[in-house]
Amino acid sequence: MMICVAPCLGIKRVDELGLLQSGGGGVDNLLQVDLPLWTNAQCAQIFDNGRLTDEMVCAGYIAGGKDTCQVIIEQGEEGDSGGALSLEGVQVGVVSWGSVCAEYPGVYARVSRFRNWITSISGV
Repeated sequence: MMICVAPCLGIKRVDELGLLQSGGGGVDNLLQVDLPLWTNAQCAQIFDNGRLTDEMVCAGYIAGGKDTCQVIIEQGEEGDSGGALSLEGVQVGVVSWGSVCAEYPGVYARVSRFRNWITSISGV
C-alpha cells in the first residue's frame, strides 16, 4: 500500500506504453506507476525554469526512479507523452514534458483547465 507523506498532494496513477529508461526500448504492454503529486510552487522549485503554468500539474519522486519518460523528440527518442495521469479512474493529467527520464518529477497537462475545450470538440 502506498502512502503520501507531506508535502505531496496525493498519489496519482500513470498509464504508459513508452520508454522504460532514457535511450532504452519501449514496451508492448500497458504499464502503471503510482506517483506523488506536487503543487506548482513546489514543482517550480524543482525545475526553476519559469516554464510551469496553471495549465500544468507536476507528479513524481524527487529522488527519481519512477516516472514517465517525457523526452525531447529531437533526441531521436519516443517517450510517454499523451499517457494518462489518473486518480480513482478519473483522468487529471496528460504526460507532457520533464527533464531526463525518471530522474525528476514530470510535468503533465492539467485536464481540468481544458475541460471546456474538450467538451466543445468532443460534445461530451
